[in-house]
Amino acid sequence: MSSPQENYGVVAPRSFERCELVLFTIDTVEKPKLTDIVEAVRIPKRSIHAIFARLSEQHRVVISRVNGRRHGFYKILDWGNLDRAKVLQHITNRIRESPHMQELIAESRLMPRH
Repeated sequence: MSSPQENYGVVAPRSFERCELVLFTIDTVEKPKLTDIVEAVRIPKRSIHAIFARLSEQHRVVISRVNGRRHGFYKILDWGNLDRAKVLQHITNRIRESPHMQELIAESRLMPRH
């Protein structure tokens, strides 16, 4: 049996793909609030916070809330041991090949800022 890392190029595990989608959302939506992330990824707030914790603990990603609790937004301060370009490219490729992902993007505010 091969490890998830060996299979990453073929099919990423769903849970990590959700992490990538959260990162993609934070990186591509201008001043993303928690509600924007929930809307774009379609998972509960509680799961988003669990993903933040997982990314911090396992991948050393630093996500910060900028500008306070009430009017703040999320920003990735450090991508840790993840490669930003690879994460963004992987999700972009998944969007192109998956009608479900295209629907998610069309219904949300995800628009690349690059």
